[in-house]
Amino acid sequence: MVYRRSALAAAMLIAGTAVPVAAAPFTYFTDFSTGVGPEFTLTNVGVNSNDAGILGQLEGGVVTLAQTTPGAGSGTIRFDLLGFRSIDGANCCTDTFRFSVNDTEVFNGVFALGGGGGEGFNGPPGTTVTGGGPVRTITIPVTLLAGANSFAFTYGTLQGFDDEAWGLDNVGIDAQVAVNGVPEPATWVAMVAGFGLLGGATRRRVARSGIA
Repeated sequence: MVYRRSALAAAMLIAGTAVPVAAAPFTYFTDFSTGVGPEFTLTNVGVNSNDAGILGQLEGGVVTLAQTTPGAGSGTIRFDLLGFRSIDGANCCTDTFRFSVNDTEVFNGVFALGGGGGEGFNGPPGTTVTGGGPVRTITIPVTLLAGANSFAFTYGTLQGFDDEAWGLDNVGIDAQVAVNGVPEPATWVAMVAGFGLLGGATRRRVARSGIA
């Protein structure tokens, strides 16, 4: 009886761990060289120019990037934030840029992209902002859900194309996500051995029952 239970436990343990969870890369990148793809949605956004190689020029509003990942995980999103004419930093007429992941704001900042004023940002640890003049390269750590994910870039209400406009370029995601792995050959061997022990124990039990 003890041997039979041990074989059953071993088979159950092996079967339960036969398909491990593995990390897999998830990447996305666009430089808009072939235009703006269907993964982007523009809401309350006026478009003043169809400049080749960027998403812009835009008047306020929200740009949403939709992506589907095979599993949950974490990584970074990187993009170039572009300013046209006189987007202001922190001054009397501050223009605030916001970035959200799955409807939760994770970053906001003010940048003098042609206008005046001070600069600064708030984001999770590991966030970086580089560049100058009309371009800021922003890298933000992100957490991804398994399945659909949305990334919203928002510049609120600007003062019109004659004064201010914005855009995006070089948008990329680089993450590691959890996916169901394929059992290694050694795992398959262990599974077969475990179930073989269980089968042998069952046959012995049947034989004993016949003798009795």
